Amino acid sequence: MLATATNQEYASEVAQHLEIFDEVVASDERNNLLGASKRDRLVERFGLSRFDYAGDAWKSLESQPYCRGAILVNASDKLRKRAELGANVIKIV
Repeated sequence: MLATATNQEYASEVAQHLEIFDEVVASDERNNLLGASKRDRLVERFGLSRFDYAGDAWKSLESQPYCRGAILVNASDKLRKRAELGANVIKIV
């Protein structure tokens, strides 16, 4: 699943181009899928600790305690140190 705070139109275009996602959830006129909103949507869809989460921003840390495994992508040193406090960091790329 591609879950992003980006506008739905752009997220769908990216997903179509990459051809690796089964689903796309993104921001629209009514909902900004950022931070807690994204976390809640993922937990609702997959269940608590039943998904892995890859993120690159501070708001991504809101999903970390609720996912099975966290993957940090191109994270700053400061974000990396903060995220590593969580026991479920499985990869840093």
